Amino acid sequence: MGGVAKTPLGMKRTEGVLRGKKLDQNLVGKACQEGSEEIQPRSRRSTAFYKKEVTKILIRDAVSLAWERAGKDQ
Repeated sequence: MGGVAKTPLGMKRTEGVLRGKKLDQNLVGKACQEGSEEIQPRSRRSTAFYKKEVTKILIRDAVSLAWERAGKDQ
């Protein structure tokens, strides 16, 4: 993630929430929450609250897109 910490941030804890588990909406929600807690946003150009909320949406959308591309909905 960029723009949410002093330097671009690898989301290791968020990845850990997802790794090796069966994907469902509850797990995605946990990953989104972990991601919002993992970042360390600075309040430049937008608020920390906004960046945390957008992080949740980006994680949700990225996981959904990856799931779709993997053909798991078929």
